[in-house]
Amino acid sequence: MKEIILRNKERPVLRATLRLTPRDLNLLCWINSVGFVTINHITQKLKISQPTAYIRSKKLVTHHYLLHERIFHGAAGIYRVTHDGVHVSGSPLPALRKISLASYHHDLLVTTLNLQLLNRFGGSYVSERELRHGDGLNCFGKIGHTPDSVLLLNDKKIAIEVELSKKSKRRRSEIFNYYLKNFDYQEVWYFCGDREIENQLKPFLEKAPFIKTYPIQAFLSDQGSANE
Repeated sequence: MKEIILRNKERPVLRATLRLTPRDLNLLCWINSVGFVTINHITQKLKISQPTAYIRSKKLVTHHYLLHERIFHGAAGIYRVTHDGVHVSGSPLPALRKISLASYHHDLLVTTLNLQLLNRFGGSYVSERELRHGDGLNCFGKIGHTPDSVLLLNDKKIAIEVELSKKSKRRRSEIFNYYLKNFDYQEVWYFCGDREIENQLKPFLEKAPFIKTYPIQAFLSDQGSANE
């Protein structure tokens, strides 16, 4: 699996020239919890205009609490939290060290989906990064399979899975059996990239009605229309 190792590009921090608000600190914690985000994610998270998001993000970059990088030529840049940003925000997770090129677009889509789920249903969520570091609720995912996130909604714990490609039958069965034996999750929602993936899941759905599938692009498009 190809990965980009994020070199230490951080320069000496400009001290006492930027007053960080609680909103800034919460933003830094959130970005570090998911790893990296785009400006659109920041806009959605803070519910502010894109120009305002750019201004605030630029200040955090200038004072070395955030790093702005372009992973792919011609694609939108991403923001990640620096070591100083982690320290000042009190984030329990370490600063992100590497980005997997294989899961780059998947990871961004998971963040987009999580924000849309919160906008539609409310509640809160625990990211995969939090789950893997043992800082999620009750350390979900510490043994066995780790979902892409967990939606906490009305006393329910809903495992969220974003499926953009087919898995082998063996791997699919392993994940399915994990959810059958794991009573931490009341439901599992699969957001599928295409109909072929949905069809691959059908045999498992017949045995587990708590697992549901949704076409991810249709869900995001419907939610986008509702926000206009």
